[in-house]
Formats: sequence, structure tokens, C-alpha cells
Amino acid sequence: MVEETAATASRSIKEMVRWGAANRASFDPKKTKVIHFSQSKLEAAPAIRHGDIEKHPEAAMRWLGICRDPNNST
Repeated sequence: MVEETAATASRSIKEMVRWGAANRASFDPKKTKVIHFSQSKLEAAPAIRHGDIEKHPEAAMRWLGICRDPNNST
């Protein structure tokens, strides 16, 4: 299941970058963050592709001032 969502996310990023190129917008791969949320413990956490860069999941991240980690209940 997580492999499917990772593949979907990679395709979505590819489409976002394509849209950005057509609309004079850019998305910095260095600022792309990946975190997987799952009800069960993941054996492996697949990476997401952003262009030529492979982004590996983080244990926790801060987004718009909100700290999130996969163990949060909300």
C-alpha cells in the first residue's frame, strides 16, 4: 500500500513540475519533504522522486510551523 502511495506521489510531483513549467512557477526539490503516515509500522519507507532527485522519508518534519511525526494521533 505505501509503495502505491509513494508511486502516486512521485507521479503527482512530476505533473506539478510540468504544470509549473507551463505556468512560470518552479518547485525547489531541496525544499521537498517526505513523510509516510501508516496505521502499522512500516518495514520499508519508499522514497519519492522529485525530478532527478530521490527524496527519502524523514522521521519527523516541520511544516508551516506545525511539527508532525508518524506517531501523532491527530
